[in-house]
Amino acid sequence: MRFPFHLQCTFAFLLGLLPLALAAQPPGIESIPMSEDYVLHTWDVEDGLPNNNVQSLAQTPDGYLWIATWSGLARFDGVRFTTFNKSDGLEANEANVLLTARDGTLWTGFADGGLARLRGGRFQTAIPAHPPMNSAQSLAEDADGSIWMGLFPNPRLVRWKDGVVTEFGPGEGVGPAGFPKIEAATDGTIWLATAQECSVFNGTRFLRSFPDADGGDVRLGAARAGGMWVARGQHLFHYWANGTREIVADLTWLGGSRPITALLEDTRGNLWLGTRNTGLFRFHDGA
Repeated sequence: MRFPFHLQCTFAFLLGLLPLALAAQPPGIESIPMSEDYVLHTWDVEDGLPNNNVQSLAQTPDGYLWIATWSGLARFDGVRFTTFNKSDGLEANEANVLLTARDGTLWTGFADGGLARLRGGRFQTAIPAHPPMNSAQSLAEDADGSIWMGLFPNPRLVRWKDGVVTEFGPGEGVGPAGFPKIEAATDGTIWLATAQECSVFNGTRFLRSFPDADGGDVRLGAARAGGMWVARGQHLFHYWANGTREIVADLTWLGGSRPITALLEDTRGNLWLGTRNTGLFRFHDGA
């Protein structure tokens, strides 16, 4: 599915009112370029989002959208947000990564190293918080059910498979720069993005597919049509595993990819963007 965003909006553009957001005001809605085929909606703290810093996004089989923020987890039903934090049994409030496994389990990692899962409507601690250990910056599940974690501040990848933990570093093609972001494509292939490049795992090591030609932060989100949505530099791309890519949106109206913290294409084909300080965005076909 292609998103020919020249962005023109028909929805009121609500921006965060936090001081950090006010320091650099985005352009008004009339200046955002969007195709007439697409409609942009946004949500922020005034709509019930617990924090405008959106760290990660996931959708569970029951259709709920889950949002990890610096003030806890939020569950969104399309109308209202329900917040979960330490008072609901979580190890910490600052949730920074989410994963919906194929069995429907929702996993969440925290900035202080804790890991929890949602089962039977209750959160269970899988790994207790233990600062200052490396925290999970990204989570993914590959085709055979192995769980991958991208760790920081000592950048490396860890794969848990049948009780065996394997680390991947520079010798396996994992670059040392920045936060390692991993994502599983719809076929279970593991992709890795760093500040330097975007790579694909071939079963043994990560093969560099896309050098960083655009600079800036990078975020990944699995595309239902195959490959990966990639926010990098001033653009939103659709990358394919064969090394080709397509520019599908200009992000200069948002300040480029730097404010984007999460990408998710849901089961209906809506593309969700989590941002730093400006809340949650959704692009969908207006037809």
